[in-house]
Amino acid sequence: MKQAMEIYFTKLLKEWKAFNGTLPMTEWTEETEQFIFEGEKDEEGYIAWKPLKKEVDSNFEDVEKELNVQLHPDIKACFNSYWFLELAGTYN
Repeated sequence: MKQAMEIYFTKLLKEWKAFNGTLPMTEWTEETEQFIFEGEKDEEGYIAWKPLKKEVDSNFEDVEKELNVQLHPDIKACFNSYWFLELAGTYN
């Protein structure tokens, strides 16, 4: 999963750089882990962010218990591969 996410984020960063000359942008929120942001938010409240490889796996037991669901192992692997804020893309 980490390899697939690395390929995805490499493409995402390349597309954003070509489109806007920046890293991906998102609305700044206080609830977001601040280490993922790059630079300062702009006048409209947007800030650049950069995907970062995760070195420690998150435990999903509390989320599964609260939502009364069992997450698929691939979902856990995806969210344990990188710190990221958004996934986006186009098809065809």
